[in-house]
Amino acid sequence: MSQSAPRCVRLLCFLVLLLLAPAGEATAGEGYSLGTAFTYQGRLQHDGQPTEGLHDLSFELFDAEGRSWGVVDRFDVPVSGGGFAVELDFGQPVFAAETYWLEIAVRPAAQGAYTTLQPRQRLTGEGPGCTVDGDVLIDGTLNVDPIGAHTAISVPCCNEADLDGGGQIALGSFFGTLRIDNDEIQSTSLFQPFHFQINPHGGNIGLGVAVPQAPVHLPAGPDVTPSGGGALVIGGSARLAMDSNEIAAQVNGAPATLFLNNDGGEVRIGGAGNALLDIGLQVAEANNQAGDQVDVHCPSGLFIISAGCNAGIDDIEASFPLDSNSWRCRGGGEGISAWAICGRIKW
Repeated sequence: MSQSAPRCVRLLCFLVLLLLAPAGEATAGEGYSLGTAFTYQGRLQHDGQPTEGLHDLSFELFDAEGRSWGVVDRFDVPVSGGGFAVELDFGQPVFAAETYWLEIAVRPAAQGAYTTLQPRQRLTGEGPGCTVDGDVLIDGTLNVDPIGAHTAISVPCCNEADLDGGGQIALGSFFGTLRIDNDEIQSTSLFQPFHFQINPHGGNIGLGVAVPQAPVHLPAGPDVTPSGGGALVIGGSARLAMDSNEIAAQVNGAPATLFLNNDGGEVRIGGAGNALLDIGLQVAEANNQAGDQVDVHCPSGLFIISAGCNAGIDDIEASFPLDSNSWRCRGGGEGISAWAICGRIKW
């Protein structure tokens, strides 16, 4: 910048708001307020080129009605590569609900008259947070940093964290509140448990799934075993566990009876009568050409559904089960045989 008063100065500016802790310790019942000082950062250009050297800057604060709220002068401000930073304090919180505008005048240090820059700059700012040790009432909009490398909102752990103590976050009012602590979410109405709704107007929810494709979408989950596993578990020591292709009833880590429509109603598998129920049907046969007794056994894991005996011209003396997967035929002379229809259905 030349030594004469600037004729054409362009100001490119942005603000950094430093939120200062209130002076002194606040007592019970006192409010909390932010400090009134803030740092103003800007850039000066002269004839399109970044300005260098020491400059005097005068800042005047105006409200939306055009009323002046004071002037702050800063002398011998170093400007390097067009950039500068100054701390300003007009004695009031300029980033409160009201809108304020800053008028800036500039000159080379101690040389000539000031040049007022146009237009006035509206004050908006951002910066580090302010920590207080009590409740904060916000009557207006709370702006939080956009999503980035840092967490937008965080709360400390374990200070009345359990819902019985009020939780860490409460949304709503006396008639309906959603409370959150570090491992619980509870909806209440008039201090009593109430309906908790997720996506009541539609949309899919994925639990452990990046792109849910159903109202509730679960992952395939670990394989269901008698001791655990599954993507969905209902119950405690007696429970129903499911993965992507199994349903298992369990009690204390052991297989248990699975009831389907235990109180009545049909159970259908497949649709429109064109699907098969695979119960592992097989036919087992055994014969004894030299004696009058023979046993037939179903393969491991299969049980007898029906069984019978064949003999020559003599009568069968006995035909009976030995256990759930073995059948015995006796009598009829030599050449007796037995057969069994086996399946996964146990009688």
